[in-house]
Amino acid sequence: MSEAFIEFNNNAAEVDEGVEDNADDGDLLFSLKPPGANSTAHSQASDPQHLEKLWTWLVNHSDVTVVKTPSSSFSTDNQNGKSTAPEPSNPLTPVFAAHANERLYTTEHRVWHALTDHDVDWKRIPKLEFLCLQVIAAAGRGGVLQPDVTRLTGQDKRSVPKRTDALASKGYITKEMCLGGGIKTSRHN
Repeated sequence: MSEAFIEFNNNAAEVDEGVEDNADDGDLLFSLKPPGANSTAHSQASDPQHLEKLWTWLVNHSDVTVVKTPSSSFSTDNQNGKSTAPEPSNPLTPVFAAHANERLYTTEHRVWHALTDHDVDWKRIPKLEFLCLQVIAAAGRGGVLQPDVTRLTGQDKRSVPKRTDALASKGYITKEMCLGGGIKTSRHN
């Protein structure tokens, strides 16, 4: 059975076709696919009405706050220098344009659960370690180099390796050695 996932990346929806199947589709707690993923999921991924329903459900959640930002051009560059302008042929372009000046924020409790799978616990993850964890999580699957974590958090370059080592030993991130900018450093995922 095929399943489709929608990944929102720079105001563009990307459909990823999976091939994994669940032994028991009735058990959603241990399911590998999201609830409702079926043969119509691919058509829903490019359906503007479906995306608008998802948006409405999300912004009506008690943990989510929508903040309007000053009006700006829809085709701006993000922090990585990549254009966020959607393709004109994309059927979801009107939905992205309608919400281009809106930003979603959530509660601290929800952020902690998303990043750590447990409640707020400043003893388990001190504040500066959690700041590193947020930057690493925001980088996504590609990871982030340690000098970038140092720059983005504004922390001392001698302290960040100890904090990321602690996060790795606790199982929150993976840390691998690599070359970045001609120097030996670490990539965090």
